[in-house]
Amino acid sequence: HGASHWQLADSCGDFSNPVVDSWKQYENWYFNEDTQAGDDLTDEQVLSLNENTSYCWRVRYRDRELGWSPWSDPVTFQTGTSEYTANLLINPGGELGITGWVADTGVIESLLPGECAGINPYSGDRYFAVGALCVDGPYGRAHQYINLLPWADSIDAGGLLAHFGGYLADFNGADRPEFYITFLDEQGMPLDSSPVLSHQTASWTHYEEWMEVPVGSRLVRYTLVGIRNAGNDNDSYFDDLFFRLGPSIQDCEEYTVSATDISKELKHYSVYPNPFSESCTLYLGEENPSDLSLTIFDSMGRQVRAIPGLKNNRVVIEREELAPGMYICQIRRQGKLLGFAKLNVL
Repeated sequence: HGASHWQLADSCGDFSNPVVDSWKQYENWYFNEDTQAGDDLTDEQVLSLNENTSYCWRVRYRDRELGWSPWSDPVTFQTGTSEYTANLLINPGGELGITGWVADTGVIESLLPGECAGINPYSGDRYFAVGALCVDGPYGRAHQYINLLPWADSIDAGGLLAHFGGYLADFNGADRPEFYITFLDEQGMPLDSSPVLSHQTASWTHYEEWMEVPVGSRLVRYTLVGIRNAGNDNDSYFDDLFFRLGPSIQDCEEYTVSATDISKELKHYSVYPNPFSESCTLYLGEENPSDLSLTIFDSMGRQVRAIPGLKNNRVVIEREELAPGMYICQIRRQGKLLGFAKLNVL
């Protein structure tokens, strides 16, 4: 098992523009730390879904030879009422022009699809360009203030979370859209700021973050930044931005939905002797050897031997270079996995 690819869409009939598109691999090394350690790739937690909404999800797997399984049958589920507030941002996607947003440096633009040689919105009719696109500017910064006074008691009691994010894109992966939030007290003095979330690819990508609201917060400043790194235009784009307040994630009700096994029941072929030191025989039973192939993997999932074009129902496997340990032997017909056997080398 090398990777799992999860998709979640608004309907089971169309996954062309999924709400969630998550690809997790069996390992991901970052500064000598495997950030995927402990993930068996058989489940995925999905957050920030809309309340009281029907969704559909599916998954496919990839082995370490880079071969993909079929997609699982789509499974529907329904979210309940959210414990988080509605989106507290005014005009989060540019549908109302730049209403609610103030440019600090440069300009912020609300653009239609293709306007000023831009791109298509992630959703709706418009999106934001900060920097910007119709007006030449190497750097842009804009903001919106959100009044937190109605939640003052909950904030000062501690433990209230801010959930914020949105979709970011640029034109060709060079320019850099960024956003972050800053909490302010009643005098407008900063209490704490979030990490800067940024992006440098041409496709719309969802970013989100959770942060505990500091005690004493009465305002939050939601800041958008566009940085031009190449060309004449500042292609820093934003859409479907959001800011919500709610309880700790651990306090939220978790909903679990599962699918049936995405593969047919695999055959477990017999081997004798097993364990073995010099050779063993794999018995295919009544399986027609026509078009069958055999591939052997070590315990780390690395291919160590391949035998194409099996001739009969009994396959002799010589030890040769195999080190002591456990191996998985896979049987395929024209690429389709039929079954497996476990080999133990002494």
